[in-house]
Amino acid sequence: MAGENERTVVLCMDGSYHSELAFDWYKTHIRKDNDYVIIATCFDKHAYGIYAFGTADSAELASQLQRDIDSHKEHAEDLKKKLANEGMKGEVYITAGKVGENAIKVAHERNAAMIVCGARGHGTVRRTIMGSNSEYIMHHADIPVIICRHKPHQNPTAEHKHEDKHKH
Repeated sequence: MAGENERTVVLCMDGSYHSELAFDWYKTHIRKDNDYVIIATCFDKHAYGIYAFGTADSAELASQLQRDIDSHKEHAEDLKKKLANEGMKGEVYITAGKVGENAIKVAHERNAAMIVCGARGHGTVRRTIMGSNSEYIMHHADIPVIICRHKPHQNPTAEHKHEDKHKH
């Protein structure tokens, strides 16, 4: 919990390349020594649809879901280590759902001064279908929002680092 003279900053971290760049941008450009950083992350797998098929083997679905949960727990631990390695005071706020909605929720609950997030730069069609966390935050937050937009990276197939190292 942030102290009396600390500024609370919420960083959205979904494991993507763009959220890592937003973390680095925050650290380099606006971080203050007295900041209390809350990393908002959510169990929000793109593969949720596989759990809905009624014809699938329930044991395999349960096994896959458990692997996904374990992967996300490991990702949250990696984020805690990242805070510690950077010498930042803070915590990881992990829930189920959409990272944008939960970032706004924790920012409101903790009186955060701002929210910082990355942006993938989805096109209009993809953004309309899948939604955009950064747009959601921008339109619904009642505190300042910094959206870090970066040039496309070299490996678009590796959007989520923590997923790549836990493929089974």
